[in-house]
Amino acid sequence: MTLASAHAAPECFTIDAQYRGIVSKSFPAIGSATVDAVETAPGVMHLVANGQATHPRDSRQFQTTVDMSVRVSDNRVTVLASSQRSRPGSEQFAGQIHDVIPILEVVKRSIEGAPITSLATPAGPVSLERRTTSSGVEVTAQRGQEFVGKFFFTRQGGCLRLERFRVPAPEENVTLNFVAHL
Repeated sequence: MTLASAHAAPECFTIDAQYRGIVSKSFPAIGSATVDAVETAPGVMHLVANGQATHPRDSRQFQTTVDMSVRVSDNRVTVLASSQRSRPGSEQFAGQIHDVIPILEVVKRSIEGAPITSLATPAGPVSLERRTTSSGVEVTAQRGQEFVGKFFFTRQGGCLRLERFRVPAPEENVTLNFVAHL
């Protein structure tokens, strides 16, 4: 008898937008996203990310799906295969998702262990700064001076769980928050 490896359900997120600058303004629940991550072999992950959102100011619709297989070894992410589908006008989000989702999965898989401080990715090296807070752990990812993302984990029942992550939107001064459905 062969046992199949356990596969957790895809993680589901609500997308919020926050405009930063002289006047900050939040737009809650402008969309939704899912991330499905399956380890297909030791160190190899199949990642599928789907997202759809409505622009809070002009009602443009964005939708993109990224499907990729990556190898993670020695703090290096290598893309083995990748495809993407996007609604016209959404292409800029696909590239960003392609970059952030492998980083998210590496951070999630290492959050309980020794901190990873750097990660080589196809888009260039990423530094990871980990900070313990009263409720959990925060990890900030940067590529040089460029903000790539921030990942927030809360302690629940002795384990750290992804609460949300934040990434810059392609539009200037806008941050997208992906809030997990816990």
